[in-house]
Amino acid sequence: FAEELAKSMREAGTPGAMHPGGLYYSTASIRQELELLAGGWAARDEEPLWEVGGGFLDPFRSGEDPHPSREALLAARARQEERAREMFSTASVVVVTLGLIETWRSPVTGNTYRQIPHPAVFEDLQAQFHRLTVTEMLADLERIRDVVCGQWGAQLVLTTSPVPLHTTFTELDVRVANCESKSRVRAAVSEFVEAHPEVHYFHAYEIVTTAERA
Repeated sequence: FAEELAKSMREAGTPGAMHPGGLYYSTASIRQELELLAGGWAARDEEPLWEVGGGFLDPFRSGEDPHPSREALLAARARQEERAREMFSTASVVVVTLGLIETWRSPVTGNTYRQIPHPAVFEDLQAQFHRLTVTEMLADLERIRDVVCGQWGAQLVLTTSPVPLHTTFTELDVRVANCESKSRVRAAVSEFVEAHPEVHYFHAYEIVTTAERA
């Protein structure tokens, strides 16, 4: 959904771009990344790189091929973060799309991975599956607002992704898991926007889910 939104903005002549690192699905992973760009999230450096197939992967990136060395990965990470930092720190509006509550996190550092860890490192990491609560998401949103509005002086727009879950790590039917995930996300966004009138909500979720089917 975020990719389509960025594409539509460009087609409409509205300057805009996505984070060069790709998609972040949960409030926890979004909060970590924005804190990093704003000069925080020291716990990121406590997370070891993943050795996969003779190369190295970043625990907080996805869609990348393994880098040949630690140095190559760290150099690519630094370049990407510099592009992201320039983009976000100079933006007048930041749109944050919230997708789901199913997360995986480190039992050692407490960091939340962007998605389930790679099979080559999953067992050694002993990553913990966790479904975010409304309370946890509200705390993440408060920090996101502090960075976007307080440090960068940008307007914050929240959306709930209408894209449903196609699989779940719970024992629930995926339709039930999707309903619970979207319900918690939407409830957190509702409470947050109500408490912070300066934060905007774009109703993409409602437009899609209540649209008449042909």
